[in-house]
Amino acid sequence: MPAILRLLQGARNNQVLDAGCGLGYLSSQLAHRFKRVLAIDLSLRNIEYCTSHWKRFGNISFSRGSIEHY
Repeated sequence: MPAILRLLQGARNNQVLDAGCGLGYLSSQLAHRFKRVLAIDLSLRNIEYCTSHWKRFGNISFSRGSIEHY
């Protein structure tokens, strides 16, 4: 996790994409550091979990989909 956060320090426009977000743990950590987080995953079950579990973070958008479409 620390290595990922170091790599993202220079993210433009203070926005990041979490592709393959799984259960959203990384997305939640990113939400503390960035203005906007777009998190995608192929699994509808994962997206449903994330949407309900991480709803306190108003700056994360969870979406079901493939990285090929972003």
